[in-house]
Amino acid sequence: MRPLISLYLSAALCSATPFVAVAADAPAEPMKPSAVGKMVMSADDKDFFPAAASAGMLEIETSKLALQTSQNADVKAFAKQMVEDHTKADAELKALAASRSVALPTAMSKHHQMMYDHLKDEKPGKDFDSAYQNTQVVAHKEAVTLFSKASTDSKNPEVKAWAAKTLPTLQHHGAMAKDLDQKIK
Repeated sequence: MRPLISLYLSAALCSATPFVAVAADAPAEPMKPSAVGKMVMSADDKDFFPAAASAGMLEIETSKLALQTSQNADVKAFAKQMVEDHTKADAELKALAASRSVALPTAMSKHHQMMYDHLKDEKPGKDFDSAYQNTQVVAHKEAVTLFSKASTDSKNPEVKAWAAKTLPTLQHHGAMAKDLDQKIK
């Protein structure tokens, strides 16, 4: 037991980010306030931040591309709404991450970058509009899954509450993206 305590103490003194040392056979414990008053983040909660940030970047950047490329008024209106809503959510996520001492990525994940690059390669017109609409359907489906899990499984009450608050908007965006298909055809 003594080596685990010394490992924890020396690592805690050297690290700006609090952590919890857990024995391999110990059950997972709920998050507890650390000595500096911040909540210790579980691995799942820490994974949520970069995934949510990357998803938001994809939705914003593909929508900016749609605003520049599409000639369809419905696509442009949807894209404008996505930029506004996801920029607001991005600012909230940055504030939440900062309050938790979690660094957010400055670039999309490889998966999201590939989705963006695929869309960027589409020629303007119906092909682009259809690819954008499909990208938004897929992106929002993935985001809804991510935020649903965080809203129910997060050990951090602030992460859980923010994910639950943001989830209905993402679900609405997903439905809007599906409906956009009819307006493109």
